Amino acid sequence: EYYNTTINQITLTNKSIKLQNFPKYLFIKLDRYYTDKDWKQIKIDALVPMPEQLDISMYRDTGIQSNENLMAEESTNNSNIPSVIIPNEELVNQLSLMGFHENGCRKALIATNNSDIESAMNWIFEHIDDPDFNDPPKSIDSTTISTSHLNEESILMLSSMGYTNDQAKASLLATDNNIERAADWLFSHVDDLDRAVAEILHPSQAPIASNIENPVIDDGEGKYSLLAIMSHIGKNTGHGHYVCHIKKEGIWALFNDDKVAVSKSPPLEHGYIYLYQRND
Repeated sequence: EYYNTTINQITLTNKSIKLQNFPKYLFIKLDRYYTDKDWKQIKIDALVPMPEQLDISMYRDTGIQSNENLMAEESTNNSNIPSVIIPNEELVNQLSLMGFHENGCRKALIATNNSDIESAMNWIFEHIDDPDFNDPPKSIDSTTISTSHLNEESILMLSSMGYTNDQAKASLLATDNNIERAADWLFSHVDDLDRAVAEILHPSQAPIASNIENPVIDDGEGKYSLLAIMSHIGKNTGHGHYVCHIKKEGIWALFNDDKVAVSKSPPLEHGYIYLYQRND
């Protein structure tokens, strides 16, 4: 399932990734670790036979075909967020019926961007002792959007993928707090992620996109030869040692700290990171 921004709903989709060019060197990292329910890294000790000769020429991107249409991009300029956040009157009434002062209810909804009752109540419990809690709320410009209503578990999951807290929060803000769409948003903006995040969190301070035209791109045929392997020796991530195997002039050598030796059987199926060099 995939969120289609053209029709604004989740649809069944076949998704593929292709390359516009084939770089001189190609790194391939295998997912040798996963995080369990206790947030502990567990090593995956599976055999993955990697070829010494790799042909990925079939994955070259050929551009938009005659029977294809570009899907609308996810908005990154907060166009779906009003310039001034106005409390939802229905939610104000629901909170007021619980005994909270109407002004405090309005402040809670402004601070949580009208997300839901639970988020607003959490904000109220955190600020109910503030001396100005019952004072009339001030209008809040959407350039200072609160992130307190975002799902903390979703932020942690995205952060565990290597993204910063700000990047995780921006992706969730841009996709209505939907973690699957947030992950897609991060992947689709990888080339200029800092600017995209700034446009979400700090629109008035967002950097201007670069206008570099016709950059020089190293390209060639998509055929590669394995040059090096990084592997881990040990049963788990907390113990063991990383070593490297490098192939030079047809001979594999093992590099283990300051020790170097010829390797007759390199661990092709045990690698964590593989380095391939283009054949041309």
